[in-house]
Amino acid sequence: MKPSKHLKPGMTLIEVMIALALFAIFGSSLFMMQQYIFDRLIISQTRLIASLRMQEELAAYQLAILKEFFAYEDGSIKKSLAEKSREFSAPAMQVTITTKSDFATDPELKDSPFKYLKNLHVISAQAHNQDIKDQEKLYGSSYVFAYIPEIENSKE
Repeated sequence: MKPSKHLKPGMTLIEVMIALALFAIFGSSLFMMQQYIFDRLIISQTRLIASLRMQEELAAYQLAILKEFFAYEDGSIKKSLAEKSREFSAPAMQVTITTKSDFATDPELKDSPFKYLKNLHVISAQAHNQDIKDQEKLYGSSYVFAYIPEIENSKE
């Protein structure tokens, strides 16, 4: 397209203002959509990493239980069932593993079908982080039921 002979080369002020207005209308929504997509990617990546770390810690926890179980120290695995917590960085999170095993003695669970299973344990893993505002952010949780019998050790 050939410009008119009476116009100077370049854009006039009104053309610059129109171009900026069009960019503001259409460009900002594109930038916001891109930011939203990147935020979703970061969140899903963090949850995937949290899930992998929880699986890793659960496997180590169950291995410690099995080691103590087969060591036949005193027939119980009380040391291995203690709460364990581990800090991670990049992304910062804390993976905590707890065990609940007193279904028969818990008065809140008197109508639970699990109360008759004496050696049933629920092992739960949670990945969480304290953010800047001191609010806890939960990245994920996982639960495993484990039946671990108590063995009477007859050392003579």
